[in-house]
This record gives sequence, C-alpha cells and structure tokens, in this order.
Amino acid sequence: KGCKPEHFIRLSTEDWKRTAWIMGQEDFQNLVGKTDNYIAHYVGMLPEWVQSYVDKGYSFKLLVFSPVKCLLATWDNVFILLQELYPTVWDKVRIWQQKLKTTPWEEIQSMAPFNFLQVAQKGREVDPHYMSVQRLEQAEGSFLDVRSFLYFEIGIKKLYRGDGFAYSNDGVRGSSEYLCPNYYLSELN
Repeated sequence: KGCKPEHFIRLSTEDWKRTAWIMGQEDFQNLVGKTDNYIAHYVGMLPEWVQSYVDKGYSFKLLVFSPVKCLLATWDNVFILLQELYPTVWDKVRIWQQKLKTTPWEEIQSMAPFNFLQVAQKGREVDPHYMSVQRLEQAEGSFLDVRSFLYFEIGIKKLYRGDGFAYSNDGVRGSSEYLCPNYYLSELN
C-alpha cells in the first residue's frame, strides 16, 4: 500500500518493517478477474482497515515475483523469523510463545485499555499504546506488550490463526500466507 512512488520500494510500504506478508503462488489463480474487495477479503484484510487507507489516498498493489526465502506463517515459523530479525526483543517474545499461540483475539482485546485497530489507524508511534520494537526494548515485556508489538509491528492482527492461512472477517479460509524479510523490490525477479 502507498500513496507515493517511494512507498513502493520494498515489499512492505513501511521501510522500518523487517518483515512482510505474502501469499503463496498456489493461490494466485483464485484472484484472476476478481474485484479489489474480493482480493482484500481473500488475503485476510479487514474491510475497515483497507477503507481507512483508501480514505487517506492510498492504493494497493499486487506484486508477482519468483519465490524468495519465506516461511509459511505458522506460529512456529513466525517465532523463527522473530528470533532472526528482532534479536533485541526475542527474549521478551520467547517466554510468551505458548500463550501467544493459544489466547483468542477477543481475550487479547479485552485485556487492552485501548482498541488495537484505532491505535493502528493513527499511525506508528502516534499513540502511546502503539508498541514498536523500540518501545518493546524499553518495556517490561508483559504478554500485552509482546502481543501489541506483534500486532503493530509484525502485522499479526485479529484474524491471524497461526496455521499458515489468511481468514476473512467471517471465518472463511483464504490464501496461504507467508512471512519473509522485507525485501527491496529490486531484489526480486
């Protein structure tokens, strides 16, 4: 997503992100000829999240490229990438692995004194509840600190189940999803 040419230099618009979400090639044929709304729904984007960016003048691009080093976005593989790409906060994440895998989203949201989506829509580090890697480095490292970091910085949102598939808001399984380093587009074929 982006609203300027320089937003489309890496897989993720936000150049500070160390990871990016992609879908598997086996799902591409399911998108041919489909509407923008269908595609967003299929890859697990919440309609209100997409609309909040469209309202700000953003557009979304679908990139097709040869396979790169990516891991199916299961919880275990997410942890592998976090250990590699976020070593300064890994110890804080590591201790909560089991609870992260098993705590339902509704319970996580009820723990928080804020609405995750509303904080995310304000932008990175605008709201004091936004947990960036820098803030997590300084934080206690509670379960809510770590889960907030995963939501805001990694993109593990409300619909994430940790089984390697995206899901729609109504629970319909969509594309396989992968997590990879945030490559520059010039590195991809």
